[in-house]
Amino acid sequence: DDRAIVVEYNPRSSSDIKDIQKDFFEAFADALSPYHSSIGHDMSRYQDALQLPEDNFVVRLLRLLPSLTASRGKSAINNAIKDIDRRIYVFVDDFDRLTAKEILEVLKVIDRNGDFRQTIFITAYDKEYVNNVLANYLHHEKNESYTDK
Repeated sequence: DDRAIVVEYNPRSSSDIKDIQKDFFEAFADALSPYHSSIGHDMSRYQDALQLPEDNFVVRLLRLLPSLTASRGKSAINNAIKDIDRRIYVFVDDFDRLTAKEILEVLKVIDRNGDFRQTIFITAYDKEYVNNVLANYLHHEKNESYTDK
């Protein structure tokens, strides 16, 4: 599809596990920004809503606000994607070269954002290896398939 937008996302290049989600949002916004001027701002607001610090007393009092803000942020992103009107393919590279904590963080990224409009996440990895790494880390039986969920 010559109208497709490709987002190349390599979580292995993140400098810290805390940067995996931020790096995803930056890669996504960078790939879409030539097609929509506000997508970077929308992605930044959405990311902030998902990652509010919990050590702040006011934030703890307003626990419902982050989910409301995140919902609005996701809606703004989906509206921007609707305006762009192109299929988006997110390639997640080197998934099977990550630590268990990093794998779980990437799975969170995919889970939280897998329902973006017209967006498809594609991962290539050694399924048995990833499932074994997660089973060992989570102290579960190795026959469980975490990546099928």
